Amino acid sequence: MRPLDSKEVYLTEKYRRAFEILDNFVEYFMEGIEIGKSVNLKVESIKKAIFIGVGGSGIVGDVAAEMLSSKGIETKTLKSYNLPKGDWDLAIAISHSGNTIETIKPVLELIDQNTPCVFITSGGILGEVAAKKRIPIAEVKRGIPPRYCFSNMLGALLGIFEEIGAIRIEVNVEDLKRFQKRVMRENPTNLNPAKQAAIKIADLNPLIYVCERTKSVGYRLKCQLNENAKMHCGFGEVPEVLHNDIEAIGCNDLIILPRISEEDYEVKEVMDALISFFDDRCLCLRADSKGGLSELLELFMLVDYISLYVSVLKDADPINIPRIIELRKRNRLSEEILKRVRAIFL
Repeated sequence: MRPLDSKEVYLTEKYRRAFEILDNFVEYFMEGIEIGKSVNLKVESIKKAIFIGVGGSGIVGDVAAEMLSSKGIETKTLKSYNLPKGDWDLAIAISHSGNTIETIKPVLELIDQNTPCVFITSGGILGEVAAKKRIPIAEVKRGIPPRYCFSNMLGALLGIFEEIGAIRIEVNVEDLKRFQKRVMRENPTNLNPAKQAAIKIADLNPLIYVCERTKSVGYRLKCQLNENAKMHCGFGEVPEVLHNDIEAIGCNDLIILPRISEEDYEVKEVMDALISFFDDRCLCLRADSKGGLSELLELFMLVDYISLYVSVLKDADPINIPRIIELRKRNRLSEEILKRVRAIFL
């Protein structure tokens, strides 16, 4: 199986564009940091922060939430319509299009409550609201599908918090670029861990099992396989899956385990036990870097490339998402919420 090493495959418009965008992952992240640091945020101290976003935007919030929680800041990532009770020092709405209704609805409530807000977006309704209400905005890249702007949005969000002194962004850019070269399409299958993983995944039923610290990476892989490769897959958390899922695993299932170098003792023992039990039906995903944000970013790059290679093997379109768009059109709630926004702000 060597279509993944065929240059002709990547000349097809849908694959050419997808890979060209993803090849900018590191650059987009670093540019995002500068975008975030340029935001004029008038907040003296932050003890409680809420992030609002769904899909890839929600994962961006998850990553920041984990980093801030380790610094003693209480966080919440909201991925639904209804704002939970609580007072927040800062709310950050993340939507590449700026038109995500699940993000816009709670934002209306937050503005009404006079909660300090920041928007991370490329424009849309959120951009218009920001202009009307003078809300700070981190304007990320336009002209690319929202899920491909993941690293740019993540960089922007982390840049915001570095600028106010809540976190420090410590990454080795050269290490990130070195890892990216390993998983890019020019690197042959025998030397490319992303291509090797894709070949194992393409003809099986992927089951992604994660621990707390790899949850965002595993969920990113699930979403990317869904949207890019049009592939359904299971998702579960350790140790919960040990008490249910494993009884139903079949011969066509592949257990995918994102691994990090600094696993808790209990997690490492569980993961090793799963591998010993299911043997060749397990696939571990690892980065080259050991620890910190660099390791996490390499894992995100790895799963993004895996999803594109699976899309090639399955002849799926990694750019267009017709069902999501059609369902959005049929959802009457979308127009209801947008009408409310226009009536109040625009």
